[in-house]
Amino acid sequence: MYPNPFGGGKLYIVSGQVGVKDIMIINILGEVVFQNSTYEDYVLPNNLKSGIYIVKIKEGGRQGLSRLVVP
Repeated sequence: MYPNPFGGGKLYIVSGQVGVKDIMIINILGEVVFQNSTYEDYVLPNNLKSGIYIVKIKEGGRQGLSRLVVP
């Protein structure tokens, strides 16, 4: 996932698989602030305020978590 720190625009999701990606961005309070399903390699989460987020990505039978910093 890049760019990280994220300043706006496109957030790219690097994946070795082709298929639908379910992307959820969660703030430190556990609230879902962005959710999207896409076949693209990027999403446009433009409403993020400064802080640290957890990005949950599901693709096929796989799932992963990453930390995202928004300055």
